[in-house]
Amino acid sequence: MPDLPIDFDHPGYWSKLAAHPSQPHPFVEYINGQDFGDLTALRAKVSTWFATGSLKGGEKPAMRILRVSPAAIDAIAKEYNNTNDGRPALHGVQILYALIWQRYVATVIEMQKESEEAYTLPVFLMMMCNLRQMTPAPDYVGNAVGTVLVPCDTKDILTMPVIDLARLVKEHLRQLTPGGSVHYINEAYNRDGSFLLKAIYLFSRAESKVYISNISRLAFFDIDFGHGKPIALLCGTQATEGMMYWMPNVDGGIDIQYGIKDDVYNALKRDEVLNKFIKFVN
Repeated sequence: MPDLPIDFDHPGYWSKLAAHPSQPHPFVEYINGQDFGDLTALRAKVSTWFATGSLKGGEKPAMRILRVSPAAIDAIAKEYNNTNDGRPALHGVQILYALIWQRYVATVIEMQKESEEAYTLPVFLMMMCNLRQMTPAPDYVGNAVGTVLVPCDTKDILTMPVIDLARLVKEHLRQLTPGGSVHYINEAYNRDGSFLLKAIYLFSRAESKVYISNISRLAFFDIDFGHGKPIALLCGTQATEGMMYWMPNVDGGIDIQYGIKDDVYNALKRDEVLNKFIKFVN
């Protein structure tokens, strides 16, 4: 798997951010444009999510591991990039974001196939700030802080070619300017906390989104206390439905720690497309 640019100059980055005036941020605009109802009721729902890992309560999702080898990442890039259309090729990891999103939505829809309403619901891909570690320069400067929100119509995501979906994701990354990141930070830490409350509620709606936090290129995976680099470094966050944490594995590929319920996990394991590239570890 070819190396991707990494920015570890955090003080320099924050200086760059401070130099930009606040500008509109797509995710902030989306949140503020939605009617989430009474904040007291919303706060109760979010508390249920923190306590159970699901808005609906009941069965708590288990943390599963999806393993992607370096060879599989290269194979994804080779299979889905079309060099004949004149557009630059995308990295296999960037395509993998779109591939997992599409197959997850297809699986959930198939499980609810008796419901016509399922085909009309909007779906979201959400990716957190450390995604910049996997995004080629100069794009990474623009999306280093804040949340990338990619909305899509359910029918569109099921029919769209994977490479086009991956380019849609990349286009949303380009929208996040440094000034937009400043606006996101200011809004996220407002006095009444309503923005973060709404954002967390949106994150928690597992039926409408895939949530990716890619930490696979962060420097703490290289820490060596004299016994060699760690063979694994797992996320300590509780199992929460729909959340994925992407981390490096000992073979040089990526382990995806995924909070998912048994029925959805077993359905994904039967997906022929994902089985070409992903090993389901547990």
